[in-house]
Amino acid sequence: WLVHVFRNPSDFLGYTDFEKLFAKRKSAAQAVLDDARQKLGRTTFPVNGELKEGHETESILKVAENCKADLIIMGTRGLGAVKGFLVGSVSRKVIHYAACPVMVVH
Repeated sequence: WLVHVFRNPSDFLGYTDFEKLFAKRKSAAQAVLDDARQKLGRTTFPVNGELKEGHETESILKVAENCKADLIIMGTRGLGAVKGFLVGSVSRKVIHYAACPVMVVH
């Protein structure tokens, strides 16, 4: 499973361009998912892709639970040690709450 999660631009809710902003963010997220699928190339196993809107950690954990994942592999965005510690990185939260092992790739 390839999963990419994007946040709804809810901070712009009510603005006349909200729908455009949402469509742009969703399109960019779909491009990330498509790029990841392309980088995988041909495989001998089926690859499912899932684009999710919402909270990153919760969405990743829900997909992992639904597909009964044996392992979650995820990348880092590189917030840096201080900001990652203060804000809390998605990878750190997934490691903490996942029911299966998590491999984080930098």
